[in-house]
Amino acid sequence: MEFRDVIAHQYFDLDSAQVLLICEQSLPALIAAVRTLRQSQ
Repeated sequence: MEFRDVIAHQYFDLDSAQVLLICEQSLPALIAAVRTLRQSQ
């Protein structure tokens, strides 16, 4: 099951600690990718 699906359709089943962990692990790479894209334009 995709994370987006859980957020959109099973909101009350979310584990806030798991959401925080996903954000902490995924956001740095996403921010770096966006910065790279912006610099290449």
